[in-house]
Amino acid sequence: LQHISNVFLHNKVNEYAKLMMEKFPKDSRLSCVYFCNSGSEAIDLATMMARAYTNSLEIVGLRKGYHGASSGGLPLTALPHYRKHNMPVVNISQIMSPDPYRGIWGGS
Repeated sequence: LQHISNVFLHNKVNEYAKLMMEKFPKDSRLSCVYFCNSGSEAIDLATMMARAYTNSLEIVGLRKGYHGASSGGLPLTALPHYRKHNMPVVNISQIMSPDPYRGIWGGS
C-alpha cells in the first residue's frame, strides 16, 4: 500500500504543480494547485473555498452523489444509508443528478 500526503513536501510536488498550471486556460483566473489525500479532503477544501469565494454558506449537492465520509462531505451526500438522523444539514440544497439512462426522475 502506498500513502501520499501533502504534509511531507518534496521538490517534485512543486514541479508537478507548475506543469499542471501550464495546462490551465490562459484567459482564466486559475493560479494555484491544491493537492489532497482523498476525495473527502478534496470535497472539504472545495466547500471551504466556495464559501470563502462567494461569501455564502449555501452549498449544492447532487441527490445521487456520494461526497465523502468526512464531517464536511456527509451532509452533502443525499444517499440515506450514509446519513445519520442526528446529522446537522444546514445551508445545503440537493439538486437532481443528470441520468441519461433513466431520465431526469430516475424512472424506467
